[in-house]
Amino acid sequence: MKRKRVLFILAAVVMAVLAVGDVFFILALNNLITYDKKEKDRNKGFHYISIQHESSPIKKEVEDFQEVYDFLANSGGQYYEMYAQSLGVEDGSFFDYGGRGLMTVKSGQYINAKALQVSQNVLEDYHIEAAEGRSLGGEDFVYYPGKRIPVLIGSAYRDIYQVGGTFWAEYLFDWYEFEIIGILKEGAATDWGIGMYWLDEFIMMPSFSITGKTEVTDGIRIHYANKTSGVLKIPAEEQERFEKDYRPMLKSNRAGEYSWSVSPISAGYQSLMGVDIYLLRNLAYLLLAGLAVGEIMAVCQIKKTVIHRKVILG
Repeated sequence: MKRKRVLFILAAVVMAVLAVGDVFFILALNNLITYDKKEKDRNKGFHYISIQHESSPIKKEVEDFQEVYDFLANSGGQYYEMYAQSLGVEDGSFFDYGGRGLMTVKSGQYINAKALQVSQNVLEDYHIEAAEGRSLGGEDFVYYPGKRIPVLIGSAYRDIYQVGGTFWAEYLFDWYEFEIIGILKEGAATDWGIGMYWLDEFIMMPSFSITGKTEVTDGIRIHYANKTSGVLKIPAEEQERFEKDYRPMLKSNRAGEYSWSVSPISAGYQSLMGVDIYLLRNLAYLLLAGLAVGEIMAVCQIKKTVIHRKVILG
């Protein structure tokens, strides 16, 4: 009888510990689901898939990346080229990624100026417009040797640089000359479900394609890897098509390995781990209910054995 009571006590303790753990698990899931609902409201019926090339691009060919790019751009979804690769500049009047704002550059050094490479549809769909000068378009997205790369600068540069000004910068190990063709409106931003770029302190440059006369350097290879590391926007009901068509391509191609994250969170967990967080929460509630019933039964059995022992002892 004593051994039986010990077993019931042990069972009660284990179920209590499991119940506490399950409560914390439910709280964590509820937080995820709250954020998921906010993302769904913000995404307005779309899923945003942020894609990142993970392999070394150095030994790859431009054609390898072009194959992936063509698939992403022509598969029915809306594919945005959007990559924040800094520019190495010797002019200390640029805003840097270190968060120090405007800084003085010592001789022989340069800073990593905030820069964003984009496709034309980013400008169009997010209504990014120039307050002065003109925007990017057409031939601005094609590069050939000796061409100045046209750029837009954020409104924070308005009193520092002028439309028509030029500067040299290092972009992915290669040096290019850039020309300022426009200054963005104050508050310009891209909000793409998974993240946001406020562009007031950014240099916005075209995610250009190259002509056949352009030397394919390591920097160009990285640039093309970045072109395939953008954001895919698809209707929520087409997530299954992503799993069927896009996922195999991202897993097996000549350009190398890709990773991705999905907004909203529930679609991300479903895509990467096959987990439905809403179903998981319901199961956690059922487990908690089962543990509560088991705990009550164990306590009743403990009381029953104590009463029975008292009866036996007189």
